Amino acid sequence: MIEKKFLRSGNSWCVVIPSSVLQILGINPEEDPVQLFLENGNIVIKPIKSKDD
Repeated sequence: MIEKKFLRSGNSWCVVIPSSVLQILGINPEEDPVQLFLENGNIVIKPIKSKDD
């Protein structure tokens, strides 16, 4: 488990996701869109796979 604190970014808040976690998930943050939604009180970030995958 990794503990993180929120960081201020303008009027929003951010959590920095380590590159090692993105690599495990197969997400390229410069190219891959993701979905962000709430599920049972949790924030879920899910990669959006293209139709070609």
